[in-house]
Amino acid sequence: MTDTPDGITRLRKHLTMIADIRSAAAFLRWDQETLMPPGGTAARAAQLATLTRLAHEYFTSPETGRLLEAAEREAAGLAPDSDGAALARMTRRDYDRLTKLPSDFVAEKARESSLSVQVWREARKRNDFPGFRPSLEKMVDFARRTADYLGFIEHPYDALLDLYEPDMKAREVDVIFARLRQVTVPFVRAIADRGRTVDDDFLRQDYPEEGQREFGLKIAEAFGYDLRRGRLDTSPHPFASGFNVNDVRITTRYQRRYLPSAIFGIFHEAGHAMYEQGVDPSLDRTPLARGASLGMHESQSRMWENLVGRSRPFWEHYYPVLQQQFPAQLRKVDAELFYRAVNLVRPSLIRVEADEVTYNLHIMLRFELEKALLEGSLRVEALPEAWKGKMDTYLGITPPSDADGVMQDIHWSQGSIGYFPTYSLGNIISVQLFEAAQRAHPGLLDDFGRGRFASLLGWLREHVHRHGRKFLPREILQRGPKFCTQCAGPLEYRRLQDERWPQPVCPRCGHVEWQNPKPTVSALITRRRDAGAVDVMLVRRAIPPERGAWDCPGGFIDPDEHPEDALRRECREELAVEVQLGQIVGIYTDRYGDGGEYTLNIYYEARIPRGAPSPGSDVSDAQWFPLDQLPEPIAFGNNRQALAALKSRLLP
Repeated sequence: MTDTPDGITRLRKHLTMIADIRSAAAFLRWDQETLMPPGGTAARAAQLATLTRLAHEYFTSPETGRLLEAAEREAAGLAPDSDGAALARMTRRDYDRLTKLPSDFVAEKARESSLSVQVWREARKRNDFPGFRPSLEKMVDFARRTADYLGFIEHPYDALLDLYEPDMKAREVDVIFARLRQVTVPFVRAIADRGRTVDDDFLRQDYPEEGQREFGLKIAEAFGYDLRRGRLDTSPHPFASGFNVNDVRITTRYQRRYLPSAIFGIFHEAGHAMYEQGVDPSLDRTPLARGASLGMHESQSRMWENLVGRSRPFWEHYYPVLQQQFPAQLRKVDAELFYRAVNLVRPSLIRVEADEVTYNLHIMLRFELEKALLEGSLRVEALPEAWKGKMDTYLGITPPSDADGVMQDIHWSQGSIGYFPTYSLGNIISVQLFEAAQRAHPGLLDDFGRGRFASLLGWLREHVHRHGRKFLPREILQRGPKFCTQCAGPLEYRRLQDERWPQPVCPRCGHVEWQNPKPTVSALITRRRDAGAVDVMLVRRAIPPERGAWDCPGGFIDPDEHPEDALRRECREELAVEVQLGQIVGIYTDRYGDGGEYTLNIYYEARIPRGAPSPGSDVSDAQWFPLDQLPEPIAFGNNRQALAALKSRLLP
């Protein structure tokens, strides 16, 4: 992050201390899962509560707010794709949400979730759901209270899902899952009815852990996981944890009698780790130095685990290496049989061991149960039976124990409710990204057959990894045009001479698809009350993007339309009134929603000389608010900048 203005530099310096505290807490969580003796549980819970409270209080402090406002004023003059603008934008997003959570609540949740994980670990060993139930009830209560604090318009699940997958709504997940369910459930049944299967008993021989570890690490390094900046350990539930771009660790768990569990777990977690190792080092120790979302993170892990690690070319190259690692077990098994065995479609009890066809069904049932728990239509004590019922409905099997059923995942013990849909979103995104990489590198699968992965990793580094959290996931997937308007060839982003940021260029014909912003115009409609108080008129958006958020009346300028004529038209359409326009308050750059078009936004002061406004086209409500007591959420960063400028102009 170079050549940044002073205000953004001061904000970044302030945020580095908070990042360091959060990294220390993450290290303690990693230690709790890998090395900490059970007797340290209570003290570790207290330590995590203290660090979490400190990080939260520093981040949500008035000082952060003041620094952020100054940084936003400077960011208004920067390109939206710049590091400084992204830092201000993402810090604002986090600040507006986290300031709604009381520090005592955040610390209490951190302490209780740390204790809950240890209870879950011991209870799962004993297959003792009643012993785990009180802890789980606390975690569900924390989830409900979190949703209430954060606020939601449609469903409490939205508030929690947004923590993991920004701006995603439960209804959108419902639509995706409805389509997946429609196709997948009958497909799984048809496969079962055929009665043809692959004999995979050889995968259940005795495979020593050290051999599994050695092979898994060999592949992870070949993929591009840098062991100078990472390490592999053992934990009850596999995970990846990064403390900075130069220290990103992974874990797995070994089953001596089931070979795929650990090796594919290593492939999976290496995908997570390579993402965070690939973040631009200039973003380290900022809120931008991690993945864009958990769905985007899962796209990386699922891609390397499945699209690479289960592909035929991959095993044509690496199966002889695995045979050398386990000669007695695999001497009589050829590469084709092994490939078919690790891609076998068969309903299974355990999510992390599920095949690619049935995996999303495991996610759907968790999503549906979580929603029911939040709504109160399902009690925690009834969860095991509800789990078994959905397993039977979706997969045609019933868990023989709660340990292999409702208690198999660590997530609920941590209070991570709202997390699970990101796994399926990651599956979908992984294919989209992989196909884009194949268009850029048609010989990708041939590379896998030679044990070469640099082309894929390089493409991901350029288009996904290096950006960290500078952009929302939809922005990464939809950034700019994809194909040339002159010859229909795939576009590449290149930094042209004297240009401030990369532009989409066609390597085939040389045409540049310039990303010029579209002009918009908005009204800052005010009225004065007694004692110098000022109200401003805001409308609630009834359409995407940011449906349900408060907006300033306005819209896009039509061709051959003067900005002032466009603004009068928009106010007639949205408020059914004529407005009298005053001075221009400011001009700001932004994007129209996640991955939307770049915009150049002109803001005018305005007033309503006569008539009462009423909501019209594209808005569901219109209200006056005190200029110093604005509602949340406010749509778009440019609205917040303009309202701040108006406040500084009109209020003492």
